Amino acid sequence: MHGNVLAVSNLYVDYQSPNGKTTVLENLSFSLPSGHILGVAGESGSGKTTIALALMRLISRQKADIKGCAHFKSDENNSLDLLSAPDSEMEAIRGRKISMVFQEPRSAFNPLLTCGNQIAETIRRHLGVSKSESVLLTKEWLAKTDLSEPERIFHSFPHQLSGGQLQRTMIAMALCCRPSLLMADEPLASSDYSNHQSLLKLFRKLKEEIGLSIIFISHDFSAIEQIADSVLVLNRGRLVEQGQVKEIIHSPKNYYTLQLVESRIDRKESIKESATERAEQMDRLPVLTVKHLKKIFKERNAISGEVLNSKVAVQDLTFELFQGETLGVTGNSGSGKTTLARCLCGLLEIDEGEIKFKHKNFFTDTKKSFSSMAKGKVQIIFQNPDISLNPKQTIGEAIMEPLKYFGSHGGISEQKKYVLKFMEKAGLESCLFDRFPHQLSGGQKQRAVILRALVMQPEVLICDEPVAALDAVIQLQILKLLNDLKQTFGFAMIFISHDWPVVKYMSDRIMLMEKGTLKPIGKPEILLELLNSEQAVH
Repeated sequence: MHGNVLAVSNLYVDYQSPNGKTTVLENLSFSLPSGHILGVAGESGSGKTTIALALMRLISRQKADIKGCAHFKSDENNSLDLLSAPDSEMEAIRGRKISMVFQEPRSAFNPLLTCGNQIAETIRRHLGVSKSESVLLTKEWLAKTDLSEPERIFHSFPHQLSGGQLQRTMIAMALCCRPSLLMADEPLASSDYSNHQSLLKLFRKLKEEIGLSIIFISHDFSAIEQIADSVLVLNRGRLVEQGQVKEIIHSPKNYYTLQLVESRIDRKESIKESATERAEQMDRLPVLTVKHLKKIFKERNAISGEVLNSKVAVQDLTFELFQGETLGVTGNSGSGKTTLARCLCGLLEIDEGEIKFKHKNFFTDTKKSFSSMAKGKVQIIFQNPDISLNPKQTIGEAIMEPLKYFGSHGGISEQKKYVLKFMEKAGLESCLFDRFPHQLSGGQKQRAVILRALVMQPEVLICDEPVAALDAVIQLQILKLLNDLKQTFGFAMIFISHDWPVVKYMSDRIMLMEKGTLKPIGKPEILLELLNSEQAVH
């Protein structure tokens, strides 16, 4: 092993399907020195996540043919091949010696158990400590991952946490047994801008303190540049380039690597309208007006209905959205961004204030549903397309569903023709119409979700973290698609993201939220300077 905690050689992964064999990883070899951070970059479908799943033995042998060797240094004197070790040995080291942070945190937690109890169970199983000690250690790790309320997080169920909070909770669960090797699959995907740095700092600190070695999988080259010692670049399962991270990013030898580097949002100029066009736009009438909006979440006794606890998620928000404008909304995880989005599209009832669409209040009439009054003119795109799409429904059926619901564009045959033309505008091949969500890539699924939201030609489109889980190349494609469609159909857009470069790239104005309240609304450049100055002070 020569000081390596992991040495992988000639790794092949072939998925079996009724249509034949699909090679996902081909002849991949690399080594990971002890205390080293290895970045893994590439587009969606390049095989990044498959590396981690194969090494963790989380891919069923019935579904895939896995070949090669992966020697892991389990202790000072022993090593084992992760790909051929008995299941009993893998169960002993998985979670204890090797751990993993998954890309989608909600899929990693049992929705019926509190987050704290799931972490405590991991600690008790691998470290053999008492229940009280496991609870104490759990809260300590929750605090270490920059969660401000570890006590509340411990007793919360997964659905009660924001995406960023749940991601950091999963990081705590992965690190609680102090593993020697961590597989981090997009660990920053659901984290806000300010917490990126704290999480990267945490990974570096653990690397120094306990000699933690990390395989850091990410589509974010800026994050890889900040944390990794070296990097692998994958393209369709093949290794196209590897080496020191600064050398790869600043002087890539492979054209594919160059494309990935140049697709970084933080290196792109904004695609928002010019200052003159913005000035003209501000003279238009607002398409959406929000005044003194307040939303309170109440925890009630399941039997008596008595309110046990309440939390103000959004408080006294007032702003306007103008026709053709892109209003960016950003802030830390838990600041109320997603709650605001769900209030605006009628998925949550507001407690105080008013929301007017073209001076009509669609949110106070209890006799009719919001959807029947708005008639599809206010639509939302959710963060995760896998959760948004029905796995039993084809992509074509999903996109046609709003047309059927509102009885628009005639019968089924007319609706299908209309959707196929719409798919062409968004770069989705017509052959995907009859495919199911699991048969599409992440970028294709996100395009399908966008089309479903736009098929009724809404006047307001709310985008809740629409590119958070996509790689740099696909991310840029989706952002350009949204902007092109906005120019074509003239809708106004509320663009929610924790990623400052993305918000700056897309927005005419930016609204900064903090703990449910509204901070200044202004030009992206001014607010970015404000954020950077505040971080410098802290």
